[in-house]
Amino acid sequence: MNCSIQMHLKKLGLAALCLIPAHAFAQETPAPTATEAPAAVAPAPAPTPAPAPAAKPAVTSKWDSTFYGFIEADTIFDSTQSYSDAPGNGLIQGNTKYAGQKPRMQYSIRNSRIGYKIAAPEFGGLKLSGIAEMDFLGNQPGDSGVSSSAVGADGKAATESISQSESSVWNNPAFRARHLVMKAENAYVDLWFGQTWNLFGGQSVVHPASVFIQGLPGQVYGRTAQIRLLHTFKTDAVNVEIAVAAARAPQRDAAMPDLQGALKVQLPKWKGVHTNGSTGTGFDPLTVSVSGIYRTLDLSTDPTATAKTTNGWGLSIDAFLPIIPGTPEDRSNALSVTASYVMGAGIADMYSGMSTGVAGPAGVSIDKNLATFDANKNPTAVKLNSMLFGLQYYLPGNKFWIAGNFSTWGSDNAKDLVAPAKALKSGQFISGAVFFDPTPAFRLGAEFAQTTTKLGDDSSATNNRGQFSAFYLF
Repeated sequence: MNCSIQMHLKKLGLAALCLIPAHAFAQETPAPTATEAPAAVAPAPAPTPAPAPAAKPAVTSKWDSTFYGFIEADTIFDSTQSYSDAPGNGLIQGNTKYAGQKPRMQYSIRNSRIGYKIAAPEFGGLKLSGIAEMDFLGNQPGDSGVSSSAVGADGKAATESISQSESSVWNNPAFRARHLVMKAENAYVDLWFGQTWNLFGGQSVVHPASVFIQGLPGQVYGRTAQIRLLHTFKTDAVNVEIAVAAARAPQRDAAMPDLQGALKVQLPKWKGVHTNGSTGTGFDPLTVSVSGIYRTLDLSTDPTATAKTTNGWGLSIDAFLPIIPGTPEDRSNALSVTASYVMGAGIADMYSGMSTGVAGPAGVSIDKNLATFDANKNPTAVKLNSMLFGLQYYLPGNKFWIAGNFSTWGSDNAKDLVAPAKALKSGQFISGAVFFDPTPAFRLGAEFAQTTTKLGDDSSATNNRGQFSAFYLF
């Protein structure tokens, strides 16, 4: 038994010796002497770099597109209750009426705008493009009580019941199409289809600068659906554009389109700074335009009788004149003038909210202010004429500029078609504005204007308007 125990102890000792590390029995390495350099240690191998991520394919398109627009916030004070946020061409309430004695204050964001331009790749020399541009000045059913075009000389419109609340009109404005147009262009001819500026009135290269929502009193201003054909003859010294259009007529029951035509001459080397409206500051050439419009107005009510029609027509001469040129980089001391002269009949819809006091005849599907029957029962178009002059001066420093506008308008025969006390005889508008650009994307503007309308009985009424607006441009 003792021998067995001894044998097991020997086996355990051998196992313990095997578990002791070898370095426990090695001698300690002596420190190197002064003449003995330490052995060099090989550097660690550099880590293998991770493979570069595969390049992502660039997102490209052969279509060109541009998103643009602005946010506008208006604060408006009027001395009478004659106008909505857009002044237009309504008759001002006289001081014998409640609406002519009391002021009105309005806050509006309705003129804010968004737009999208898109162009397809050129194909066989044909360039295709389109524009979709909208704002929030759309027609809202039941808002006639706040529409300047609905306010007549008798003041009744000011007290009409309003099915839409003010909160609905101003806080939830209706989206509206401004431009929805497609263009097909080549070296020989351009074709436009859709809604865009009327040819009549030289629009929009001659529009004046104003903080107010356009169109201004006495200003031809508007867009409509049309088919337009045009060509521009270009040289180094002068460009000449000839254009014709078949456009939507104001009376569909006349079953005839409006016929519009324009001749526009531009000097591409004579350019000036031009603010079109309140936000569209650009660099435009000297431009002179002559345009015309012809239309049919049908006042018939008896299909078995001879048609009772009359013709509407208009002539417009317009110009943008850079008196002191400027450049996009430096507009200091630039001075530009806009001018327009218009005459015609049956063209009230070419102006914003034009009111002549003349209503269409009963039973006839035609808008007000275009045509009616005279005292001899003859169909007669309402005559209109207007002049508008604008001035823009840009102060040194590219931050401030000032603008002024003066216009007159009137009708020679409205008083013969309706009671003189309700008929437009003439109107006058004068305004002054100042603009300030703290940054290229932020604009401030303030404007004061006085507008007077005179009726056929020579009574007159005046509205004073002050407006302050802020714009964020994108």
